[in-house]
Amino acid sequence: MMNFFWSYQQIVSAAQIKYGRIYKGYIVNDARGFCPAGWSFPTVAQIDALRTYLDPTGTATINIAGRALKESGTEFWDAGNDADNSALFYGRGAGLFQADGAFINFKQQVIYWGITPSGTLRRCMTLTTTATDSGTMTGNDGSVYRTITIGSQVWMAENSIETQFSNGESIPIVTNATDFAASAVSCMASPNYDDSLM
Repeated sequence: MMNFFWSYQQIVSAAQIKYGRIYKGYIVNDARGFCPAGWSFPTVAQIDALRTYLDPTGTATINIAGRALKESGTEFWDAGNDADNSALFYGRGAGLFQADGAFINFKQQVIYWGITPSGTLRRCMTLTTTATDSGTMTGNDGSVYRTITIGSQVWMAENSIETQFSNGESIPIVTNATDFAASAVSCMASPNYDDSLM
């Protein structure tokens, strides 16, 4: 069984996380380690296995797997959300940052990092290599997250708010579009640079 960790990202209960934090892609290959011990970013094959489990007849480009992963209702998504959250994954519309640091698509989109062969197109997602699902995962900074078994994989069941690497170093936080766009290292920001949305 593989366990995955979402990194989107203080010691808080999982129930207190709203949208999590958003991390620059450098975080995936950072030698300081974003994922806690026993957890990793998923490969394309592992992401495909999740999609196929949730929608066996869909394809990589046309499928309804996202409906099972998104939280239902309109608290964390705009009106028209067709999700049923049947996988109990609780994906929320955290939005994303463009290359210029502008924040877009709040309550409309969430994209997670995973490992890809080209090293591009990543957002934060992780799984664990342990054989069982204890129901929670403790991050590097002590934050506790719910986990969920989907098929034969164990995933974080909410967005990450991690503030430090596994070696204990703090993950730099940026608070404005200019600094986010200029950063060429691992860093994080709150959705729309607003900590109340985290």
